[in-house]
Amino acid sequence: MARPAVCWQCRRLIGMAKICPHCHMKQKMGISRFYAQGRINLWRAFRYVKALLLFGTMGTRLIVVVSGAFVLQMLLAGALVLARDGSIWQALSSLVKALLNGHGSVNGLLVAMGASTQAMFTQGDWWGPLTATYLHGGIVHLGFNLLALSMLAPLIQRLTSPWVFALIYQISGITGFILSALNQTHYNPPFGIPSVGASGALFGLIGCGMVVAYKRGYGWTDPLFRMFLSWFLFAMVFGLVIPAVDNAAHLGGWIGGVVCAWLWLWERGERASSPQSEKIIKTVAISLFVLTTVGFLMSITKYTPYLIGS
Repeated sequence: MARPAVCWQCRRLIGMAKICPHCHMKQKMGISRFYAQGRINLWRAFRYVKALLLFGTMGTRLIVVVSGAFVLQMLLAGALVLARDGSIWQALSSLVKALLNGHGSVNGLLVAMGASTQAMFTQGDWWGPLTATYLHGGIVHLGFNLLALSMLAPLIQRLTSPWVFALIYQISGITGFILSALNQTHYNPPFGIPSVGASGALFGLIGCGMVVAYKRGYGWTDPLFRMFLSWFLFAMVFGLVIPAVDNAAHLGGWIGGVVCAWLWLWERGERASSPQSEKIIKTVAISLFVLTTVGFLMSITKYTPYLIGS
């Protein structure tokens, strides 16, 4: 499935066209888009990201937001070291390390940004299940999840709707991290054991796809259902083989996606989706996005002074 692109001149969606059908501007391909007069044009890059957020699909917007959260992780890893030690070189070193491990030279950075831990039960960190979905433990972790999201998002949006997709993504992340925190057998003060990543939400999208394909297709023999089932089984086996993978979050996310999809189909029945139900779904999804933003701010405000003073 072709992914929509945005014209650099008029910022309209143009599909995969090399020449914009609206303003007839020839589109540059690849990294050369960001170069102008032999140097990187950051303003053009900013306009591109802005256009993706305004005119892109819901999946594209999530990819931009998750990527932006990882950039914020790196910047905060450098800024905290600079504020604590006053060394620019150590700050740059921490920033580069954050590219690999997600927290740089600052132990507890992931918790400070909103990682999910048992602190949601012991210290009232309610935001963990919301914010942890947008954090990652390094560029490799981020890359795998963005690749999976780019494959799942178009399918789930076509099977449901953009706002149903967004809501299931968020609720699956919440259920995944709640089960993950409940599954932790011990608490590691002062921060706890952090769990981050979009994989729980991605498992929820797989669960949603399985339910919708099964109910609207040909049951167990439906090709789309079998594709989602094979993804689920492969990802679960992968999680069991690779150490340090939070399989409880994966399972919790999958359960959340299955339940949400079943409820959505049950409420909808055989009729077309009503504007009223879509409006409610959109309102809930936007409210969760707002709560996530508030959670990020509260977590950073709570833990940053401790990290600077440590």
